[in-house]
Amino acid sequence: MWPQMPAKSVKETICAIATPPGSGALGVIRVSGPKALEILSNLWRGPVPVEKFKPRTLYLGNISVFPNPQSGPIDRVLAVFMPAPATYTGEDVVELSAHGSPVVLREILSACVSGGARPAMPGEFTRRAFMAGKIDLAQAEGVADLIAATGERGARLAAEQMDGRLSREVTSIGEEIASVRAEIEAAIDFPEEDVDAGGGKPVVRRVAEALSKVDALGESFREGKLLREGVRVAIVGRPNAGKSSVMNCIAGRERAIVHHVPGTTRDVVEEKLSFGGLAFNLRDTAGLREEAGEVEEMGIARTLREIEEADLVLAVVDGSLPVDEECAKMFSKLDARRTVVVLNKSDLPRACLCEEKLAELGFSPPLFTSAKSGDGMTELAAELLRRANLSSSEGEGAVITSARHKALLDEASSSLAQARISLEAGEPSEFCAHHMREAQEALGKITGAVTTDDLLDRIFSRFCIGK
Repeated sequence: MWPQMPAKSVKETICAIATPPGSGALGVIRVSGPKALEILSNLWRGPVPVEKFKPRTLYLGNISVFPNPQSGPIDRVLAVFMPAPATYTGEDVVELSAHGSPVVLREILSACVSGGARPAMPGEFTRRAFMAGKIDLAQAEGVADLIAATGERGARLAAEQMDGRLSREVTSIGEEIASVRAEIEAAIDFPEEDVDAGGGKPVVRRVAEALSKVDALGESFREGKLLREGVRVAIVGRPNAGKSSVMNCIAGRERAIVHHVPGTTRDVVEEKLSFGGLAFNLRDTAGLREEAGEVEEMGIARTLREIEEADLVLAVVDGSLPVDEECAKMFSKLDARRTVVVLNKSDLPRACLCEEKLAELGFSPPLFTSAKSGDGMTELAAELLRRANLSSSEGEGAVITSARHKALLDEASSSLAQARISLEAGEPSEFCAHHMREAQEALGKITGAVTTDDLLDRIFSRFCIGK
């Protein structure tokens, strides 16, 4: 949570390490605010003095400790000065590209603070960009999503949001609502004029069209959430069915312990990977069986929770064993609509004849795999992508990824539905105008046209420092 800051804080110059923690070839220090150039001048020791810097041009030189430059250079860096307002934050910005040693970067950051800057808070650079009108709130959230993207399709979606695609669609709907609301309020304010007070069919139709667009955007949340967070896949089955082996085979490494003793997996083992441009979060779980020890029962309880929370369930069955009562009980715990059944150990003689029973329960035909030989894994990966049920027409419209946006769209939808009911019931126009204003304000909170400091605090506090 951001601390409460006085209004003058936006005039302060801020600084932060803009590259991820840890060692690397390069590290970047970002400084933004009215004293950015002065701070650089205090630290800079190079052949070209700061006052002769050309904007957006890199210069090579040393950064020294402030206020004791005689102590020697901290590092040899590339420096660039970008004057306001054509910068990310809309302020004067200095960026220093140094060697990526955490020690060196901390020393340079400390020198910047000594020179007159203060450490930036999480997301403060992007918050300043929003306050300067460089981006709206939905675009700012797209920045955070792009940084956190785990799959190619999720990254593309975040880039589109950052580019304003969602904002344009939300703004377009909001403008239509505002237009209808203006007509209704004009009839209220000027009853002597020949203005339709909102009961006419054209106005009802326009409200219904806006409602349809809001609902369509809200319905994209499931797809957007999967693209942003990845598909959560619970791998379940009886002990020794080969769940961990299947997971290791998909992951391409020995992620989970494999042993012939039943009940080896007691806790959830997680592996994140990406294929087909989509991120998957594989979660290997404890084997499901009736007779288990106390510790194993705790693992089974977690397995049942994973089944409830998963987007997809990968039910692994030992294809070399006949179906028994415990296997049938396992299927009774699963939702056939989001379950992929795998008959593992296809390299052994098959004894599991379950297709007819699975069909009766509503499951799709099983896949055949061998975690030992790798057979069937390509088909399994393709089936997981297919069952994620994402449209291939991502270019046709905006897709929402944020629970905050979904809640606000639901709020706008409810208000528009009430407005339509009010119109059709012939209620006083003030009622419809009130509901239209609520819908407009809800959409405004998505882009930041309507906002509060508390809302901004909540959104930007989840950003990394330096962005």
